[in-house]
Formats: sequence, C-alpha cells, structure tokens
Amino acid sequence: MEMFAHTLRFTIDNKKVDYFDNTLSDTSLFRSKPDSNFDSFWNGTLLVFIVLANDGWTTIYFEYFRVVGGSISTLFFVSLVILG
Repeated sequence: MEMFAHTLRFTIDNKKVDYFDNTLSDTSLFRSKPDSNFDSFWNGTLLVFIVLANDGWTTIYFEYFRVVGGSISTLFFVSLVILG
C-alpha cells in the first residue's frame, strides 16, 4: 500500500493524473477508479489475491505500469508472483 496507494487515477480521456496535481480541481473530469487498487487494506489484499490466483492480473499490472512506471511495477508484480 505504501508504494501504490492513491496513484491509480485517470481522466475521462484516459490520461494519467498525478495525485498531488491541484490544477484539476473538477472531479467530473475523472473517471471512476478501478476496483482493484491499493487505496485501502481490503482492496490491497484482494488485489494481491487476484495476482496470486493468476486471474486477470495483467489488466491490473498494465494500469500500474502506465501510472507508476515500468521498473517498479514490473519488479513488484513479478516478485509477487514468484514469492507468492
């Protein structure tokens, strides 16, 4: 949760939104957050379970790949699959 909490936000036209960006104050510009995220303990636990069960984890991985960056998200998700 420490690395990925509250980072998965996109605009309506599917562009990444920085969490600390105060220029976009209109919340109608944001589309809904994906169900699988690290914003709470329960959501993070469910996301880890989805990844460990190998059930649809690629969509989650590619969303974090776009937002956080390739190296951190790849390292996290590959190590989670191997160690989990």
